[in-house]
Amino acid sequence: APSEEHEHSQEEKKRTALWMKKHKAELRSLVLAMIVIEPNAAKRMAFKPFGLAFGKFWGYPMKLASTREEGIEMAGKLLSERAQPATA
Repeated sequence: APSEEHEHSQEEKKRTALWMKKHKAELRSLVLAMIVIEPNAAKRMAFKPFGLAFGKFWGYPMKLASTREEGIEMAGKLLSERAQPATA
């Protein structure tokens, strides 16, 4: 996981967005969620409406965590749920 203080430049953000659009179908099959770490509760609340649109557009949910540790815990839970065989 990146350091907590890493900021992406505008060029990095643009390059990432273009790559994601190009690989949208593959991402839908591989990515379980985007986990956003935001310590500020008000900012997390502001992300919620965007998260709904994000999920519809990208095909996987945006999850919000208040700490890096919480985000890593969420990721671990998602991965363990995917690893368990589905029961009918």
